[in-house]
Formats: sequence, structure tokens, C-alpha cells
Amino acid sequence: MQYHLTIQDKQYSVEIGTIENGSVTVSVNDEVYQVDVDHLDQYLPDPATARPQPATRAASPVPAVSRPTPVPAAPTSAAMPPAGEGVVTAPIPGLILEVKVQVGDTVSSGQTVATMEAMKMENNICSTVSGTVKEIRAAKGAAVAAGDVIMAIG
Repeated sequence: MQYHLTIQDKQYSVEIGTIENGSVTVSVNDEVYQVDVDHLDQYLPDPATARPQPATRAASPVPAVSRPTPVPAAPTSAAMPPAGEGVVTAPIPGLILEVKVQVGDTVSSGQTVATMEAMKMENNICSTVSGTVKEIRAAKGAAVAAGDVIMAIG
């Protein structure tokens, strides 16, 4: 199933594949992700109550076309922080309202380091590691996508 979405003036083409073995292939702007579906039984019909679909006239068979499915490459070691460091990322697309720390500040795991607005709500962004703020990549007013690095902590 294909959807065309606009989120904060950015357009996304999203294609959702079929669910198999608890996961689904999702393509967002031609980048393919394998997504695990939590509580899958909530989304699937109960076979005992599902009604059979009416028979349809069989169409002439169409040969299946096999095409390679691109999967994003794993981040290179240059993109990954060195051992003992971590990054704070945006959990969902949104707008950075405030960065509460500066480069050189010491933070602890669980400390709120930024606030963002997403889906008309303010969300606290917390550090997942303790350490010193090494780099801040998103300033107040910046629009961020899910997974964008907001800051590096080491």
C-alpha cells in the first residue's frame, strides 16, 4: 500500500509491504527499512471470525518480476561515535524549541538536553549516556527528522 504524506512541509512517499513473520518492509522515499511490528495480533483479523471473500474471476497470470530490494548500508565507522560516546537523536520528526546544554557541559544519563515540538506537543529529549557534550548539531528552530543527530556526548 502506498501513501504520500506531508509532514512539516516535507513530502514523503511511503510504501508498506505485507506483514510476514512479525515484520514488514517499509519504503520511505525509496529507502527500505525492515520494521518489526509489536503486538501484531492486534492488527490481524481473527481467523475464526474472518468472513471469506467472494470469489472473483481469475485474471490471466502475470509473470512475477524480481527486483533487488535496496537496504540502507550500515553507518560507517566515521559516522559512529568512538567507544564511550553516544549521540542524542530525534525520536520523531519535529521542531527544536530549546537546547538546554552547551558544548562542554557535563550531562548524566536521563537528563533533558533539548525540547522539541512534535505533533503539537512538547517533548523532552533526554541523554542516553553520561558524559560531556562534544557537539551540538541542531539549534533552536531547526526542523529535524526522526533519527537526526541532535548532539554528540562523550
